[in-house]
Amino acid sequence: MRRLCHLTLVLLCVSHGASALTPVAQPEPSQEITLNDAANSDDLQVEVSAGDDSGHSVTISVTRDESDEEVNVVIPLGTIIWPAKKGAQRLMVASDTRLVLAAGQSFESVDVSTFCIDEFAPPPPISAPMALAAPDPSVEIRVEEREPLHKLAECLTDEDASDGDKQLAVWAVSGKMLGRSRTQALSALTEGLTRQMLVERRRQLEAKRGDARKLAPDLSEAQLDQIFEAEIKDGMDDLRKVAADKASEQLDSFVTHDKDLMARCGWDASQQRIFQ
Repeated sequence: MRRLCHLTLVLLCVSHGASALTPVAQPEPSQEITLNDAANSDDLQVEVSAGDDSGHSVTISVTRDESDEEVNVVIPLGTIIWPAKKGAQRLMVASDTRLVLAAGQSFESVDVSTFCIDEFAPPPPISAPMALAAPDPSVEIRVEEREPLHKLAECLTDEDASDGDKQLAVWAVSGKMLGRSRTQALSALTEGLTRQMLVERRRQLEAKRGDARKLAPDLSEAQLDQIFEAEIKDGMDDLRKVAADKASEQLDSFVTHDKDLMARCGWDASQQRIFQ
């Protein structure tokens, strides 16, 4: 009996020792990369699309083959998001965001809040493809434009201001409004809004071309163009008045609500002509 107990004890010790020596599988360490690095990776595919039709959000998706590795994709504040088409709105990421692909996960997406950079450019339609680089390789956002915008975006994350006031601040910096007098700023805003509204008016008329053909089938396309142009010309005075009213309202809102905000973000209000 004593020999049996001794044998049992030896077997238990051997079993315990073997268990202690057996390596336990450890999870792969999490990998952290930036969005641009993810876009340039051979293992990841990044897609960016407009999250709405206002320019205030984008959806970023990352796809890969199945992997046991967790990947954290860092989407830095201030990242510039480009439209797929030239002349459309550029967007800027409004806050630091992360997208996490867990181990074994092959797809993930995240909605990212953005600011519009170009006030008078048309915003991308919902789900429109966007990019992390300019559609024209010869076009790049200049350092002297990027740095003030990044500085402002970084400050705005900690500011308790409305989204509208923050957007006005971004437009004021990107449009270089702070160094202009109020008269100059009002003129620039009125001109920009007039152009923007004129593009929208042409789009509205063009959408009616099919109905116009049905009502007047004998009219040529050139004649329809002349009719549309005459309608635009007849409405230009009213259009400019509406643009001027909107420009005045926007300028008053910026001066009233954003003066202190800009000062807290590093723009000395006493040195900016628009506040004088």
